[in-house]
Amino acid sequence: MGFGGTKHKKLEEFRAKLRELSADPTQKSGLMILKNSLFKVALEKFNAHAKMMKPEEIGTLVDNTSGQSAVLFLSQDWVTSLKTFKSFSKEEEGMQFKVGLIDGVVYVQAGLSQLADLPSKEELVAKIIGSLYTPATKLVYGL
Repeated sequence: MGFGGTKHKKLEEFRAKLRELSADPTQKSGLMILKNSLFKVALEKFNAHAKMMKPEEIGTLVDNTSGQSAVLFLSQDWVTSLKTFKSFSKEEEGMQFKVGLIDGVVYVQAGLSQLADLPSKEELVAKIIGSLYTPATKLVYGL
């Protein structure tokens, strides 16, 4: 993520909001500001050990980290964290998606924005239950 021009106080507010989102202390989302050159080295060393990404995917991640960058670590409920970031980025012009790696797939700015617009798991479950309940209700009112 990019944060150029964002005040330190806003970044701390965002970090606090991320901490609030996670009920499980072992699964917290977080934000780490880093140097792009160190990010590249860490990414290459991590991938040499984990073998999660292809070299071109590493290139995509590294190529899209210019300027001031930070890494957003997401919990299991990554949609909620992405939504939180997107809402903060609307308030603060400097905060923006750059590139991301979620479940082994590399996403660029537009892809991350689309993922942030997806409904959460709880919203999907509620919609499914509501759609299952609606036909029965219409049948009762129809009789």
